[in-house]
Amino acid sequence: MATARDVFLHAVVRAPVVRDWVLQMRFKPMPQYTDGVVVPDGHGRRSPVGRVFIQPLVENAEGDVLRLDDVLGPWFAVVGFGADPAEHLSGAQRDYLTALGATFVKVVDSRAGRARRATVHRETQVVEDLEGHLREWFTRHSTRFVLTRPDRYVAAHADEAALGPAVDRLHRLLGPANTDTEQE
Repeated sequence: MATARDVFLHAVVRAPVVRDWVLQMRFKPMPQYTDGVVVPDGHGRRSPVGRVFIQPLVENAEGDVLRLDDVLGPWFAVVGFGADPAEHLSGAQRDYLTALGATFVKVVDSRAGRARRATVHRETQVVEDLEGHLREWFTRHSTRFVLTRPDRYVAAHADEAALGPAVDRLHRLLGPANTDTEQE
């Protein structure tokens, strides 16, 4: 039995595809939440909703290379690829997300020009997609925006027209934002 184990492990080390499959735990299926703080899109198992969002390397305005997770912060986030998510929300929706502590992020292609880095909302952070992983993710899922939960699972994804209704649905799921003025 020990010989079989040793032969198997040596084969795994020499086969990069198998080694990566084992080391990255790809044999374990990724969970997909369908209940709770998620806004289903009707695409079932093909949907990114309820799945963990990717965490590629990005570059912020100061030139620091970070994991996207470090930019998104500890709470909810709204990420737009090539678009400022705040531009496609009403004032009430922006205020709700801000009171909730959400982060607004606009992702642009690496080395995008100054015009593409412009934002509507002064709080929106702009980051560059250094390796193209975010472009590939947003293209694969045919979406422009994603709302992530604090655990970095996708709560909703949307195009320009559906972003506001997705935020409204999130608001109904979560209830009012717990602000200092509401606590007093």
